[in-house]
Amino acid sequence: MKLTPQLKNAFKTVCFTETPLDQINKLAVEDFPRRIRLQPYGLVFWRENMIEVGTNPAIYLNAEGTTLREYLLSEFDRQFKGVDALHKLRRNEQYYKEIVHYYSLVNIMHEKHDFSWEREWRHSGDFKFKYSNIVAVVAKHPDEFLKRCESELPDKSIKFIRRIPIICSSWSYEDVVEEMAIKIWNKNA
Repeated sequence: MKLTPQLKNAFKTVCFTETPLDQINKLAVEDFPRRIRLQPYGLVFWRENMIEVGTNPAIYLNAEGTTLREYLLSEFDRQFKGVDALHKLRRNEQYYKEIVHYYSLVNIMHEKHDFSWEREWRHSGDFKFKYSNIVAVVAKHPDEFLKRCESELPDKSIKFIRRIPIICSSWSYEDVVEEMAIKIWNKNA
């Protein structure tokens, strides 16, 4: 679908995964066929905090054997075709933001497109957070990550980052739990 820049902007979304921490390395597998190449870096947030700010699980709908895909695409086209329709929807629809939010959550699964295993969550619009919202940092090389932070960030930020668990995407479950337990225990002690 050809979307105007204004319409594309309305659908900006931040994506997250609820993948278990000891499995995140599977998201960045190099030979996995995807358009966007993921890297083994990220931020970890508490699920409850994500829900509080309006983050939702992505909706994966199975369209195999149905006309569901065609129906949703025709509804989308009807509601958002062209900039004028976007302005009209904004003026005439009380739940304009909710409609945009809904469509930004939907994925139609088909034979070559099924990423439901990623356990994706989405936040419509900008996702703002403070250092204190970060539970852990995922880095390919935790020690190198910390050294780079120490050389590039202000002391106030470094003090906080040193208290956050920095975990590696290829660590075992036990390694992840140990690092998180040590840092979270020390942070709360």
